[in-house]
Amino acid sequence: MNPPNPLAFLQQQPYLIPALIALPVVVAAIIFLVMKFNEMREERASFRGWQQEDEDRRDETPASQQTGQQPYELPKPKSEKEITIDELRAREERLRVREESLKRRKLAELGEKEQLVERKHVTNIVKEERQVTDEQEELLRREQRIDEMRNDRKRLVKLIELAEDRYNDGLMSEKNFRSIMASYQKELVEMDVEMAKLRD
Repeated sequence: MNPPNPLAFLQQQPYLIPALIALPVVVAAIIFLVMKFNEMREERASFRGWQQEDEDRRDETPASQQTGQQPYELPKPKSEKEITIDELRAREERLRVREESLKRRKLAELGEKEQLVERKHVTNIVKEERQVTDEQEELLRREQRIDEMRNDRKRLVKLIELAEDRYNDGLMSEKNFRSIMASYQKELVEMDVEMAKLRD
C-alpha cells in the first residue's frame, strides 16, 4: 500500500492551504493579545497600589500641621509669565552693554587691521620710490662716468694728434712714437669697451 501523498491531498482540498498559512499568524496574534492583557492587569494593580499608598499618606496628618506650623516649601522657579518688567529691562540693559562691548572690540580690531594694511602700503610705496631713486642714481652715475670717459677720449685723441705732429716734425724717434701710439691705442680700446658696457 502506497503512503499518502500530502501534496495530492492538499490539491484535492485547496481551502486548507490558506488555513495552514494563516494558522501561525493567528497563534502569534493570540499570544500577543494574552501578553498585552497581562501587562495591562499588572499596570492596573500597581496603579491601584499607588493610589492606596497616596490615600494612606493623605490620611496621616503631618507633625507640622498638628503644631499649627506651615511646612517649608522651596521657592518655585519663576515662569516666563512671572518675570517682571524691571527684570526684562535689566536683561535688555545687559544685552545692550554686551553688544556695545562687542562692537567696540570689532571696531578696534578693524582699526588695527586698517593701520597694518596702511603701513604695508606705505612701506611698499617707500620701497618702490627707493628702488626708483636707486635706479635713477645709478643712471646718473653711468651718465657722469660716460661723460668723463668722453672727455678722457678727446684728451687721448689730442695727445695722439700731438704725438703724430712731433713725429712728423722729427722731434720724436720712431721707437718712442710707436710705444706711445701703442699705449694710447690700448687706452682708447679699453675706454670704448667700458663705454659700450655702461650704455648697455
